[in-house]
Amino acid sequence: MTTRGPIFAMTLGALTLVAACASTPPKNNGAPPDFAVSVTVADRGRKGVPPGRARALRSARYIVEPDLLLRSAVGTGSLAPTFPPPMRQLTSAQADELWRLVESAGYLRTDVGTQIGSAETVPIAVSRPTAFVSVVGEGVRRSLQVPLETSDGAATRALVDRLAELSWIKE
Repeated sequence: MTTRGPIFAMTLGALTLVAACASTPPKNNGAPPDFAVSVTVADRGRKGVPPGRARALRSARYIVEPDLLLRSAVGTGSLAPTFPPPMRQLTSAQADELWRLVESAGYLRTDVGTQIGSAETVPIAVSRPTAFVSVVGEGVRRSLQVPLETSDGAATRALVDRLAELSWIKE
């Protein structure tokens, strides 16, 4: 009977250790270290922007690099080959917000039918405002083409609008 006490204590200690290991902290919802996103908004190549056009639908190019440097350019010449100038260094909180927008849009878990070869090299010939999105995160890379004036484009419009706001582009 004297051996039961130490065995019970060891068993209880082992169960406590297993329970402690099982209760790992929840996954951080912040941007992963490899997070990067590039969005090119293309329109019909019209001269000028129609009055009242929402900034999420205006021709522009936004790049967020893994070091959280935001680059942006606006206007009809802002196509994929354009490498925009730096606008600002994002904070971790701003990058986390962009990551949540990317996650809610489902870019990294999208079906193959909406993917394109590369948003950086696809020829841009559109008849309505369209976003060409390239995103990297958690070791996954996707490129997509998203029509912005559809209900399916709502999440992409939110991302583009936030990128524009962070680039100090007024509504």
